[in-house]
Amino acid sequence: MSALTGVKVIDAKGGVVERISYDGEEYLPIDEKAAVKDGDIGLTGNKHPPDDILRNSFYEMSGKPLPNSNRYRIKSDEDGDTNGLHDDYFTIFRKVSELGKRPPGYEEIPKKDARTGDYIVFTDVTDTPADVTAGEAYEISRMDSAGDPHFDDNDGCRQDMYDHRYRSHKYLRKKAALKPGDYAKVVGGSPFKRGDIVKIVEDDGTNLAPLKCTLVSEEAPDYWWKSRGNLTPATAEEVAEARRPKQPALQSGDYAEVVRKSSAMVGFHRGDTVKIIGLSAGKHTYELRNVSGSLGNEGYGNAEHLRKIPRPVTHNGRVYREVADRPAKEGEKIRIVKAEASPSEEYKNGDVFTVRRPVPNTRGGVHVREIPFYISKREYVALEPLDAADKPAADCCEKSIDDFEVGDKVRICVPEDENTSRGRAGVTNDEIGTVREINRGAGVIFVNFPSYRTFSAESQDIEKVADGPKQLAVKVTLPDGSTQNIEELDVTVEGSR
Repeated sequence: MSALTGVKVIDAKGGVVERISYDGEEYLPIDEKAAVKDGDIGLTGNKHPPDDILRNSFYEMSGKPLPNSNRYRIKSDEDGDTNGLHDDYFTIFRKVSELGKRPPGYEEIPKKDARTGDYIVFTDVTDTPADVTAGEAYEISRMDSAGDPHFDDNDGCRQDMYDHRYRSHKYLRKKAALKPGDYAKVVGGSPFKRGDIVKIVEDDGTNLAPLKCTLVSEEAPDYWWKSRGNLTPATAEEVAEARRPKQPALQSGDYAEVVRKSSAMVGFHRGDTVKIIGLSAGKHTYELRNVSGSLGNEGYGNAEHLRKIPRPVTHNGRVYREVADRPAKEGEKIRIVKAEASPSEEYKNGDVFTVRRPVPNTRGGVHVREIPFYISKREYVALEPLDAADKPAADCCEKSIDDFEVGDKVRICVPEDENTSRGRAGVTNDEIGTVREINRGAGVIFVNFPSYRTFSAESQDIEKVADGPKQLAVKVTLPDGSTQNIEELDVTVEGSR
């Protein structure tokens, strides 16, 4: 056996290797040189004689030290012999999965480097001579002349680490202030969210947000400035998890809510609904279309910018999301999710209806257009359309008020689940009404519908019904000079006169 092949350097800065992978496992450098064990990987430097151990190469380490020596042992040199080098010539890497937990903000140190103010953490408290808790950090109160640390246990009693019954423990030191090159976990502030792992790339020395950071999970990241109080040192395990490739949580065709803007979301706002219209191989993973407004802006973002909208509902070619935390409004769609028993069994779970009107003083109960039954708030969730920007404008929206005359037969052409420019008043799209008056100066058309007389609309809200009987609105002038509508007459207009 000789130098390992297939070791991949994942991360390095300033010529210093910070992370490697081998045989499907990731490795990080360890600080405690005395703890080398079987399975660790050693990276040689370029100062030792290269006769039997190559320079700048990776070797599998042995946990058994060379006798009477401070040299590290490798399993096999280039001649197949047991060999070793002084510990200053090695950087030791260990599997991330074997590094173990340590309190955030601490780094492991060898016992010989421990000093007053450092900490001891016990990993196994079986048969220990003091009242200590596994995983708890105990501050070293002093070092005696023999080099053994002293600390106070849970009862406040002073303990001496000379006792041989203290077996499984580590020595830790609080990390210095965060600096460029360090990894940190976000604990507050924006635009990152709590728990994000970032890498610090610059410190400008100012008091207000001196640390320039980037998300570890982004290959071509955005940079943001953070204050020291919003960051805490990240553990090696947290960094490894953040760097692990993740499968996209969203697919093309999914809908999501914007929770944080990326640099490529011009015109977007937090809370907007977007549709994933494609996957990008560039800086951002997802190609987006904003479907919250009429502009239909397109942009790009990543998973951390979006929150997937679960269980979209499709009805009559339209896509909706369920909104369970409020009552439905007039004209909105609702979906039955907990149908209450009724003798007629006219509706069931999964049915979609249109609200004719909310019922006052019922905490969200409604009457719907399709069936003559009261539906309580417990039985439904409101539906909000997600794809308004995906729908082309209706042809009727291109007409002007001059296209209409008194007596025209018309109907509403706005989608059934949307209000007109002046509301709906419960009028459905299948009702045929008659134009009774036109105020061209105000741009308003007054229509008599079977369910609502004197309905006001604008030209983009209605369309004429071809080849139907016209209804003439008749006005009479009273002796005092005022005018008044009288009973309308249905007549068939056979031609112009």
